[in-house]
Amino acid sequence: MKKSFVLSIVLIFLSVAMAFAWPNGKSMPRPSGANLGWDNASATWRPLAVVGSGALNVYLEDATIEAIPSFQDAAGSATRAVLNTDNQAEIELASETIGLMDAIEQPTDFQQQTVNLAAGVAQNITTEITGDRKYIIIKTQDVTAAPFWFSIDGAAVIGTNGTLVQDWVKLDVPTSVTVSLICSETVDLSVVEAGN
Repeated sequence: MKKSFVLSIVLIFLSVAMAFAWPNGKSMPRPSGANLGWDNASATWRPLAVVGSGALNVYLEDATIEAIPSFQDAAGSATRAVLNTDNQAEIELASETIGLMDAIEQPTDFQQQTVNLAAGVAQNITTEITGDRKYIIIKTQDVTAAPFWFSIDGAAVIGTNGTLVQDWVKLDVPTSVTVSLICSETVDLSVVEAGN
């Protein structure tokens, strides 16, 4: 009997404490037609305006807005990105407007080769792209083979200079960057390069 009485008193005390700890919406300033929303940044309740359509408007006291990025076309003329009527980014290039994805130059040259790594011997990849390399993909031909290491800042050394790769890796490195490979056992790697 005493145990249940003490437990009842503790539950009543906790209920009263929680009632006083919860924010009181009536004491907060609330513009007409606004609901309160929890702001994690300041750990407080803030008024959120709801417009006649039922859409939720959030008002910021302070915000930094990045400027629309500028680009240059092949002739060096300044261009800028704008939003079209569907709120999609478009880039204005002199007299023509193209989509953002079209403005990003896609690779047009793809080359594939097989590199045979001798155990414990670092080897640089000789590029087969005639222009500028955008990226390179290196993959083991045997999934049971030992992992290999690659380095872009000097000769690869097992465990000390390079990054361990279990199966494959894609590197966004230009032709001017030398890619060095090494493995603890002899392994064949497929190398795919893409560029322009």
